Amino acid sequence: MNYADIKPGIQYGQFNAYEIDTTPGVKCWASPSEPVERYTHWLRTQYGFNRVFADRFDGAAMTFARGGSIDFNGPHVQELKDALTKITANQTQARLKKKKRKDSR
Repeated sequence: MNYADIKPGIQYGQFNAYEIDTTPGVKCWASPSEPVERYTHWLRTQYGFNRVFADRFDGAAMTFARGGSIDFNGPHVQELKDALTKITANQTQARLKKKKRKDSR
């Protein structure tokens, strides 16, 4: 994968884990700078190549997992919620496996 694959980029606004907008062009970590056809692919690519994005995504995932009240806006809300749910489930499974290994020692 090359740099062109992670375009469009992100216009970072102030991070707020309780207000997330997926509308293209809005200053939010979850907003591509221009419309994208495959938002889920864009999320995965940004998560893999952009550490600031990944940190903000993980922060939002923790808030989401703990039942925090998040105000979602934009055309890709359901795709983002699905991704947050999936990453939260994966992180929980990883923690449980680590705990199980530690307890079995």
